Amino acid sequence: MPSLQIKRGTRAQLNAAATANQLRLGEPYLIIDENRIAIGLSTNTYEVYHKRNEPLNFANTQAINGLAPAIASGQPTTYEQVLQPRRAGLFITPSAVQYVPTTATQAANSLRAWPFKLDGYRNFAGIRSEVGTLLAGANYRMGLYSDNGSAYPGALLANSDNGDISAATAGLKNFTQTITAPTEWIWAVFNSSAAISMRAIPVSALEALLGAQGNGGANHCFTAWAIAQAFGPLPATFPAGATLQANATCPWIALTTA
Repeated sequence: MPSLQIKRGTRAQLNAAATANQLRLGEPYLIIDENRIAIGLSTNTYEVYHKRNEPLNFANTQAINGLAPAIASGQPTTYEQVLQPRRAGLFITPSAVQYVPTTATQAANSLRAWPFKLDGYRNFAGIRSEVGTLLAGANYRMGLYSDNGSAYPGALLANSDNGDISAATAGLKNFTQTITAPTEWIWAVFNSSAAISMRAIPVSALEALLGAQGNGGANHCFTAWAIAQAFGPLPATFPAGATLQANATCPWIALTTA
């Protein structure tokens, strides 16, 4: 009887193969450092499946519109019940949970970066953000950066700098451009010419990926890096010397999957 051969490797090796466009549609992969199966969706994208009896987790998803399996958190899942529905037009945000949006004023001339887990997605069709309260004459920029390998923003992703976005009108701002992320951990970066009130993700919905202060007080979780930066085009490489920000509220940003 012929045998079924499955390519094996670590998650890092699978990501490297995806970056090099070496995957195949429908080809199975065993991620040996996670003991789970992945299936190639194209030459540079793949889908990861949950293991049986593994708790369901919809981290970083919004607007699934009923396509998620109707299973309570912590109940068993199977390979047929996928971690995230893979479909064009799904909005991915930095949020770790479902939340009620808030608004937060972002400091002017400050370059801020929030960590952003993609959970297997790599190709995007655009970026959305939203001005909470209009501010005449004010502008802002948002973009995406890769990680430098040390939990710090590295290089600006191609096509991800939104350019000057006017805050003279409130509401949703759409930026349509093809963006490819090299890894599952990237950074959402914001810079503005004035203190603009932005639709925002509550701190309680952000993952504490940057650790916490030792005092255990009310503002103990670090959520962002920040450094002074005059408003303008986002730098090709995130500047060194930024400081960690405790409980910094993240402007609402959503990536549209391609």
